[in-house]
Amino acid sequence: MDDVSPLAFNQRLLEFIDASPTPWHAVDNLVQALEGAGFQSIQATDTPAPGSAVYVRAAGAVVAAITPANAIAGWRLVGAHTDSPNLRFKPNALYLQDGYLMASVETYGGVLMNPWFDRELGLAGRAVVVDASGARVTRLFDSERAVAMVPSLAIHLDREANKERTVNAEQHLNLVLGQGDDVPTLTELLMPWGLEHGDRVLAADVCAYPVQPSDIIGLAGEWLLAPRLDNLLSCFAGLQALLTASETAGEVGMLLVCNDHEEIGSQSTVGADGPLLAKCLDHWGGDWERVVEDSMMVSADNAHGLHPNYIDKHSRNQQVVLNAGPVLKVNANQRYASEPETLACMVALGEALDIPLQQFANRADLGCGSTIGPITASKLGVRTLDIGAPTFAMHSTRETAGHRDPQWLAQLLCGFYRLHDLGQTDSV
Repeated sequence: MDDVSPLAFNQRLLEFIDASPTPWHAVDNLVQALEGAGFQSIQATDTPAPGSAVYVRAAGAVVAAITPANAIAGWRLVGAHTDSPNLRFKPNALYLQDGYLMASVETYGGVLMNPWFDRELGLAGRAVVVDASGARVTRLFDSERAVAMVPSLAIHLDREANKERTVNAEQHLNLVLGQGDDVPTLTELLMPWGLEHGDRVLAADVCAYPVQPSDIIGLAGEWLLAPRLDNLLSCFAGLQALLTASETAGEVGMLLVCNDHEEIGSQSTVGADGPLLAKCLDHWGGDWERVVEDSMMVSADNAHGLHPNYIDKHSRNQQVVLNAGPVLKVNANQRYASEPETLACMVALGEALDIPLQQFANRADLGCGSTIGPITASKLGVRTLDIGAPTFAMHSTRETAGHRDPQWLAQLLCGFYRLHDLGQTDSV
């Protein structure tokens, strides 16, 4: 990874994002990369042999780990999440409105609504079907082209639009898919996009997504403009770090967990507040109670970069900028899990690897978002740090990150995986 240019790294990152319109597609792509590197699929309750590279896939989540050849001296855990805010079909979503085929949707997570208007939108997700043999199977589907839109109301029909217009998700975000007199079944709608002949859809998660490809922009190519940077950027960085670090596995276990449902509170079977990671560690990690004191978790999730048009939304001396390094995230109320011990470990590691780091806290008069970090720390009792690449327009249909920060984040996480002694950075 160190011998790859930032441009080449970012091109692979953006290819991964464009191929991952939903959490389930992201997991599919993560699993393909893991299997290509020799990782073997097992169950969370299996006990892998020493020196194994294994993974568990569970819907929109994946846990991958490398166990040392000898007794585990501790774990280096990296966590990210596969989901991003979007628009999703309700049940019985398709209907006709004055000759237009529509789909009623609800918002998933903290959607920034205005950017969804007048976008070329595709549809992707997962469907549980009965196939031609009568078996019940899950299939991924993707239209791979624009098949829907949410048109704006012309300013001529709302002269105060630029001053007072608000978006009502129930009324204003329903998708327009076409014109005609017939409402297709869900099976008919999804059939061309990944279903097989004879399939009948029983249930499905259908997500809208912007089909415009990711891009590298700026006069000197300074920035990445892409959907779902929060938090597929961190998933990709964690994956590259794990694959690179696996070449020099030592006495500590290395683990990457990419949870689903972070954007809606993590309370699910595959969310950070669910049992998946703890179950894996119970069976993969030897005596977790014995090694937890020599273990550490890094929660990787994007941070708010200083917005040049909204300087007043950032706290004095907390103004992190794009392309100045990953951001260590701090909150006195533990909305982020960083504490002095874990911060010191990462600062020293950054110095040893010559990777610039920034630190961030939110304005005291603004609410602070959270991550999987505090949830995982409280469930596992493991010391945790929150970190992320600085970003513009978080939760928009297109977010912006610096072109240097993603690779720096991956290199830092790789160094963390290789850190044999949490108190000694020269053990990398």
